[in-house]
Amino acid sequence: MYYHFCKGKAGKDMRYRLYSVISLFLITIMGIMSAFTIKAEDLPKVIVATDASLPPMEFLNSKGNIKGFDIEVMNAIAKEAGFKVEYRNTKWNNIFYGLESSRFDAAISCIIVTRERAKRYAFSIPYANVGQVLVVPRSLDKEIEDLEDMKDKVIGVKLGSPSAYMARRIGVTKVKTYRSLSSAFRHMYSGKIQGVICPLVKAAYYVKYKKDYKDIFMIKGGPITHVPCAVAIKRGDKHMLDLINKGIESIKKKDIDKKLACKWLGIGCTCRPDPDTAPNSQR
Repeated sequence: MYYHFCKGKAGKDMRYRLYSVISLFLITIMGIMSAFTIKAEDLPKVIVATDASLPPMEFLNSKGNIKGFDIEVMNAIAKEAGFKVEYRNTKWNNIFYGLESSRFDAAISCIIVTRERAKRYAFSIPYANVGQVLVVPRSLDKEIEDLEDMKDKVIGVKLGSPSAYMARRIGVTKVKTYRSLSSAFRHMYSGKIQGVICPLVKAAYYVKYKKDYKDIFMIKGGPITHVPCAVAIKRGDKHMLDLINKGIESIKKKDIDKKLACKWLGIGCTCRPDPDTAPNSQR
C-alpha cells in the first residue's frame, strides 16, 4: 500500500516534504551541537609559570617537554575549568616576580602555602599534601602498615629535619640521623635501617625514579604531616582564583588528583614508575 502511495504525484510531494523536514531537523541539531562545542583555540589562555627542576613534580624530559605531577594536575584543572595552558619554565625566584608584574597568570611548582607567602599572593584550594611520609623496603610491606609498627625498627632521618621528633613522639627509640637522604636510603638498601621518614617529594623521587632502587622501596600510607601545595595567583585576581578553584574542586570530586598522585608520587597505590621517567636530579 505504501509502495502504491509513493508512486504517484502526491507521493513525490510527500517524499519531498519529508526530506525537507528531515534535512531541516538535522541542520538544526548540528547548529545546536556546534553552539555547545568550543574549539581548543577558542578557549581562554592562562599563562602558568613553573620551575621544571624538581622531579617528579615538574621536570624536562628527554625531548625537552615539561612533565610531572604538577603539570598533569594543572592540565586536568584546565580541562575541568575550560581554559588552555601555556607553560613558562622559569627560575624559582622569578616565578613570584612574574606574578607580581602580571607576566604570569598563575604558578604551579610545588609551592607550599606559608603565612608569609599568603600575605603577598593569593592561593588556590590546596591540590596536594606534600608532608612527611614513611618509606620502607617492599619486603616489609605486610609487616608494616604505619609508623606505629616501626617502634622496634631503626628509622633513618635527615639531620636537622622534623622527622626525628616525629619518630620519637610515637615511641620509636632507634633513630639514626644522616647528613643526606641519599645516605639514609643507601643504608636502608643494605639493610642497616628499616625505614626512612622524609618529605613526600623526596620520597617519591627515591621510590619511583631512582634507578638503583627500582621496585625496592614503597611509601606506606599517606603524609604524616600537613604541608599544603597550591596554585599561586596574583593577589586581587579573583577571576583567576575562582577559575582555578573551580577546576580543583572538579578534579577532587572525580578523584583525578588521587589517580595522578598514584601515578607520579606512589601515594595510595603500589603502581610502578611512569614510563616517562624523571631525570636523576632535584632542585
